Amino acid sequence: MNTKDFTESLKDTILKVSPAASFVTITSIKELVPGKDTTKKSRATGLPLQHTIVKKSTKHGGCGNEYEQAVNNRLTKEGKTADFTKQERTWGDRVGNSPIITYKGKFYLEYNNTNYNWAKNKTEYFYLINGELVALTEGQTDDLKANFLPVKSNSNNQGTDKPIIINTIALDTLVEFHGFGFQMNRKIKL
Repeated sequence: MNTKDFTESLKDTILKVSPAASFVTITSIKELVPGKDTTKKSRATGLPLQHTIVKKSTKHGGCGNEYEQAVNNRLTKEGKTADFTKQERTWGDRVGNSPIITYKGKFYLEYNNTNYNWAKNKTEYFYLINGELVALTEGQTDDLKANFLPVKSNSNNQGTDKPIIINTIALDTLVEFHGFGFQMNRKIKL
């Protein structure tokens, strides 16, 4: 199944089961674009990346959950006043009451990222050399994260000790999806 057909089918299936909530497992593969997904040159050495980088991530989380309620539940659990009010989205439009977001003609899936002991998130990085994926060593991955990948910022307006992390991922980067009582997979060519 090509990317467009997979994306449309996945979007349509999720919209049919929404607004139900579900635990999901998603795997994405994305080619990192210098200047957009990475810096063009190393922050440490000033040298450019030598090869195209491909990121493969497997994430676990809740999909279709109410963000504001989740934050207030966490505040209550931490013995704090549950008075959090979510802000409006700064980009994209939600499709109905679903976890699907549209933005500039693309579709995205919004999910609450979790990292339980029984469901560890996993991210791997590869060089793409002559059409082949070559896994980065631990040292190469550490260098990539320290010098080329953007520094992630944490939400600091929730008031929680342990933040509720909401991620949004482009449907066209997904290669595997498990959730809402169904699963979909597609093969990709790099």
